[in-house]
Amino acid sequence: MVNEEILREFDPLSGRNTATTSTKPSPEQTSEQQSDNSTHISGQDLRDESHGRVESEREDPPLGFQLFIQQLKTPEAEPIVKYLKSFLHNFCTRRVLWSASEQQKLISDFKTFIYDKLLVFEPFKSLTESQLTNAQEGLEKLIMGKLYSRCFSPSLKDSLNVKLDDEHEGDLLGDIKLRAKTEEYQFIELENLDISTEISTKLNKFMKLAINELSKINKFKAPRDKVVCILNCCKVIFGLLRHNNLDKEGADSFIPLLITVVLKGNVGNLYSNVKYIERFRDNKFMKSEETYYLSSVLGAINFIQEMDESTLTIADRDTFRKKYLSNQDTLEEQRRKETDETVNNNNDTLLPTTLDDVTNSMATMVNDFLLSYGGKNATGVTPTQPTVANDQNATQEIAEQENDAHINRLILQLEERDNEEALDTLQSMFPDIDKDIIHDIGEAKRYRIGECVDALLQIFN
Repeated sequence: MVNEEILREFDPLSGRNTATTSTKPSPEQTSEQQSDNSTHISGQDLRDESHGRVESEREDPPLGFQLFIQQLKTPEAEPIVKYLKSFLHNFCTRRVLWSASEQQKLISDFKTFIYDKLLVFEPFKSLTESQLTNAQEGLEKLIMGKLYSRCFSPSLKDSLNVKLDDEHEGDLLGDIKLRAKTEEYQFIELENLDISTEISTKLNKFMKLAINELSKINKFKAPRDKVVCILNCCKVIFGLLRHNNLDKEGADSFIPLLITVVLKGNVGNLYSNVKYIERFRDNKFMKSEETYYLSSVLGAINFIQEMDESTLTIADRDTFRKKYLSNQDTLEEQRRKETDETVNNNNDTLLPTTLDDVTNSMATMVNDFLLSYGGKNATGVTPTQPTVANDQNATQEIAEQENDAHINRLILQLEERDNEEALDTLQSMFPDIDKDIIHDIGEAKRYRIGECVDALLQIFN
């Protein structure tokens, strides 16, 4: 049960805060904050903007998050920064652990509050509707990137040595159950899920791409970017159905394929990811298609968690049982080999050095920017040292420009590398289509996997 009294302590939509019309932060919000990690912005939440392409039906401007950060750095946006720092500090220091329901309420209320403040302060109040949406998306990404280790259940367990609340603990148990069932039934064939033999011969290449898209979900922290990973995965599956003229059968064809992708992909923490999205993705940004795909993935997870022989189509039970027992022996052997090994599930180790450079550079840029508001005046220095202040400001501005240029170069390198990988994947999926045609479509669609597959399927058919 949410403790309403505690929530009202710093909930911007509760109590006296909703009655005030002042656009200035309250004394508690603007007071000198301790220079600790609770008010810093982690570089990890910036990773998703520089790694890969986050596909969406929305035409986001290039480097949309960087654009938002630049807007946030303007002097006029200082009140927005102070609201952010105050909320992040309070969220991380008022309690060691908030329940999942409390977190959901606090973050949802604060986003509503801060979205309204964008209409008050420049440069945000002069933005177009689409630009304002980009700023709101940027705020969600910034907030959840910082609070990820407090809100994403697997990270919360690793970061806090305390007993978790029932909801967060339930997420972890859901992941454990999904993984156990995935390993238990990893041997099943397509016919066990009533998947048509018409598509079984063409399934592997599409399956590989769908699994790859879904597995990216653990590389991102922003709820929206996690949703896009699910969206891309499902679009590839529907692409396969269209490829075989089975898309009109709807869920009867789609769900079994999605279950197969989840089962064979064995993506870590998938249940926790879905619950995280449900709690912290702003509903007003969720389209009906995204909602359907998200609920479909949860349905596939629930099916696998409860999977047994009674839920499968089994033609020869004796053969099935032999495969089951053989798989159990294989799992037992794997467990013996892993007993003395340290399994590192840190996704950061999977990222290339170039990406780490991008992340660290952007983290430094944002952290230095936010720290500049920590108890200094508008210029960032005391007024008794004007010459030193001018020199420091000039040096800082040059450094920021060089850093931004460096980040942009690294991001372009990553995009070029990812484009080449996407092109190779599409060529392997459509070997009968001329390479130059696939390249032209990839360029035209900015290598958005879902759109590329749609276009290539139309040509193929």
